[in-house]
Amino acid sequence: MSHNSKLSLRFIILYFDSTPYYFVSVNPILPVPTLPPEWIGTVATGQVYDQKVGDIMRSLVQVDQARAETFVLNLPAGNARMNAISSLAQQIAQRDPVAAIEFASGLGYDDEKRRALSHMSYQISRFGIDAVSPIIAASNDPMVQQQLASRIVDEWSKYDQPGALNFANSLTDDKAKYFAIQTIYSNWVQADPEGAFDYLESSVEEGKQINFLRSGFQKWARQDPGAAVQWLDRIPENVGEKGASDIYQIATRNFVQHDPMAASEWLAGLDEGPNRDRSVETLVRSISKTDPEAGFIWAATVSDQGMRQNNLNQSVREWVKTDPDAAFEAVKEARIEAVEKKSLFEMIAKAKDEAK
Repeated sequence: MSHNSKLSLRFIILYFDSTPYYFVSVNPILPVPTLPPEWIGTVATGQVYDQKVGDIMRSLVQVDQARAETFVLNLPAGNARMNAISSLAQQIAQRDPVAAIEFASGLGYDDEKRRALSHMSYQISRFGIDAVSPIIAASNDPMVQQQLASRIVDEWSKYDQPGALNFANSLTDDKAKYFAIQTIYSNWVQADPEGAFDYLESSVEEGKQINFLRSGFQKWARQDPGAAVQWLDRIPENVGEKGASDIYQIATRNFVQHDPMAASEWLAGLDEGPNRDRSVETLVRSISKTDPEAGFIWAATVSDQGMRQNNLNQSVREWVKTDPDAAFEAVKEARIEAVEKKSLFEMIAKAKDEAK
């Protein structure tokens, strides 16, 4: 048998049973295992290969981190290498956050570095704020701050918003600072709406305020939509009509899902205009399939003609599936434009013809 044949046979055996790799890992005089590209392409493919690579890496890292790193970084590009890098980063972070960050910073490709940092963030946060925040702030690698800072301030700001904000402002990377403060704001606006809006208007650039509001209201409305909608009138004018309507829509969607009756009562008290129209549109989309009659009634109250027509069409389209006659009577009695009624009558007539 030739030398190459023996080598191929050896790696085929290792492919089916990673135990020999563990033997290598605990015997430092033996070389770090490598996987020949020709073997990878002809013998090992798919999930089985990925799994075996992971088994080898986990065996190595238990006894020698440096050897595990060498093995992983010698892997060819692909899913197995990316998954092994992520898994190794997690393994290191469980024991030593500094070593984990150093490993990630040393990776040559941004995609690999970003993936490693993302996967280690939870393990690093478990060491506590006092231990990891100085490490992150002191890092000269912008991606370390970008991937890890928001993770730790999310929990930190729930019980110490000033401390989390001071940390965020100490970051040297502007992108990391921006997203960290935005994360803090999403918790702050729930705990202290007045203070959060004051900060928004005094300390956040006008062009960035809409992003803070979107993230803040998305989180707040999921958890307590009834409280969130009470603060919608504090949205600054500089976010623009569309920006404000987007925030109203976010809050309304969550409120309708949480408590449709309370959401309807709140909507009934809104002043006519774009914010109310977008909110009503959200309600119509949510209820038309289950209660098309209510959807139709609400759709008719939209002030914008084009938006009103779209919402009327949606509710009637659902209504004719179950009761086209009731839909016809509702359209006939509705206080809407004749041109709007015409298109709805045509939709109803078509639905009846198709049902024959």
